[in-house]
Amino acid sequence: MTLNGTSTQTSTGTSTAWSLTDARGTGAAWTVSASATDFTSAAGTAETVVRTITAPNLTITPGTVTAAAGADPATGITAPALVMSTTSQALISATGPHKGTYNVTPSFSLSIPANAYRSNYAGVVGSSALNPYTSTITYTIA
Repeated sequence: MTLNGTSTQTSTGTSTAWSLTDARGTGAAWTVSASATDFTSAAGTAETVVRTITAPNLTITPGTVTAAAGADPATGITAPALVMSTTSQALISATGPHKGTYNVTPSFSLSIPANAYRSNYAGVVGSSALNPYTSTITYTIA
């Protein structure tokens, strides 16, 4: 994708399949929560300003939750699209009973604001690598 600087652009992608396993045997409710840091491009040697795209520009859509062989049915498991935050929030929620393994194939959508800058150069502008925008996504199962 080439940024044009005049309009918001969206970059999308799909993850490989995830498997979520509740092996507790209790059937108690469980939740997969997620949070993300803001996307940052580290300051370079020529460009010394850290650049940022905030976490809420990222949306994760877990997709359809399917039960693997031997698991309780996936009915009652919710997995709506989630606009990310730096604060943990529910991504996938299961009321009981939901024992076993469940599969999802999430997709990701990053909205890049019109005024976003490209990444910073790590060294000499135009002849060195760029410091990419990076974010850390943290998932918690409880």
